[in-house]
Amino acid sequence: MDSELGGAVAGAPADFRILTPANWYVLDLNPATRTGSIARLVERRFGPTDDPRLVQARRELTALLRGAARDAADNGAVYAALMDALVDGTALSASLLVVVGPAPLDADGNAVTDPAGLSASLLAAELAGVAEAAIAGDGPGGPVAVELTAPPPGAGWPAAQDGADAADGADAADGADAAGRAEIVELPAGPAVRLRRRTDSGLAGSTGETAAAAETQYFVPIPASGRMLVLTFATPNIGFRGEFEELFDRMAETLDWQWEPAT
Repeated sequence: MDSELGGAVAGAPADFRILTPANWYVLDLNPATRTGSIARLVERRFGPTDDPRLVQARRELTALLRGAARDAADNGAVYAALMDALVDGTALSASLLVVVGPAPLDADGNAVTDPAGLSASLLAAELAGVAEAAIAGDGPGGPVAVELTAPPPGAGWPAAQDGADAADGADAADGADAAGRAEIVELPAGPAVRLRRRTDSGLAGSTGETAAAAETQYFVPIPASGRMLVLTFATPNIGFRGEFEELFDRMAETLDWQWEPAT
């Protein structure tokens, strides 16, 4: 599915495309068409049914998708998708939120768009602030909040893991902490900075404490534009962090720039 980049600049791509697995829901962020699009997504999943359990499940999924799409649009996302599935009896969920924002500036006021410069000159928290700035529209800020991983109580999101289980899973996942770990990676769309870290999922486990989430962000300079595409993947399933990070990486590798047709 394509989504407009905005801020058209001569020589820059006009759009981008990213592929999602078949069991992910790509959300329609347009308020004018959102209700009908979500109804069709739910219909494809469940089909017509009079089973009271499935009718209730349809309602919960509809509420989840509507809330996620509304939150993503309100936060300035240009693209959003989520997964909500039961696999071998385990509730698994994940999300992708994409925003567009200006690249950070160097001391001379020039946009820093080369990944080496980004990773060398910015702390992880400052780099994450690019995403929040794009969402808030008012300059650099703190760590980005991924609303798709923290819907309000009763929205139908799978239950979070126990706090202790989440901590154990995080410790086993290469020791990354809330401060994050940034590194330069090569994508087909170009070099980028990848940041992995633990965040607050906003979901309460059985202990009543807020559970952690695993987050992977890609900061991808948009060619010839002085802007950045920020992909934020997240999952509250800390125990499956490694598997989800591998999935997130494969999804990021499908990112492709779409150029305006030659005239």
